[in-house]
Amino acid sequence: MKSEEIEQLLTALKGMSITDSHVLSPLKKIRHNAMATKGGVQRLAKLACVPRLLKLLYHYVSSDSTESEKEKATSESKVTVALSIVSNLLMDKVVRQQVKRDGMETLVTLLTDCTSEEVHIRCCRSLGNLAMDSPSRYVMSQANAVPALLKILEIRYIEVKKSDIPEASATDSQKEAPDLDEEMELEVKFPSAALVEAACRVVRYIKDDNKVRQQLVEAGIVAPLSMLITSDESKLIGCVMRTMSELWTKMSKR
Repeated sequence: MKSEEIEQLLTALKGMSITDSHVLSPLKKIRHNAMATKGGVQRLAKLACVPRLLKLLYHYVSSDSTESEKEKATSESKVTVALSIVSNLLMDKVVRQQVKRDGMETLVTLLTDCTSEEVHIRCCRSLGNLAMDSPSRYVMSQANAVPALLKILEIRYIEVKKSDIPEASATDSQKEAPDLDEEMELEVKFPSAALVEAACRVVRYIKDDNKVRQQLVEAGIVAPLSMLITSDESKLIGCVMRTMSELWTKMSKR
């Protein structure tokens, strides 16, 4: 994609917000076409793509609009595309410095306030790329990234009816009719392996800063990580074990 075409897409984004119905088209073209071309990341960085995207995300997190569930899901899908572009652009060192200065709080706010797991994954990937630069790690902690990371790494307990819990030994003839006053049970819900991997990557980077590592420990990072090990998913467990091992190694060298 030529620079002129990229400029047209960025111009189209000017004045738009995430809630605009037409914003998704230029975002997708930037992600699928502009970034796919050779030198696409560098050209997007030079053409001020980052400030335009950060402005979109900032207005989204700072708006007081009351959206329906359907509208909220649509907006979050657009946020996911915008974050995907930001994450890739953060492979450029100049962009990392720019986002550290102008977009850190916006990313952490999205991580804290959004309920979409896909948005959480994209945020963590962006923060992980940002944390490749040592100075960004402390700035990230000052923007309250640590409690946000702990929150999304926590397992959830959801109420389910006992009849909804599968029993391998029960045959169709043995199953009882549903009871309207049936007792509820708590079921453990783990975050996805993709989210745990993205969040743990951020933790592994920021723990290299002494002050941030102390903040992680004092905030209780060990507790949610320990609970995640009880998962049945080997990929998730491996990621958590690696994170705990690296954290313990750093702590033991103090």
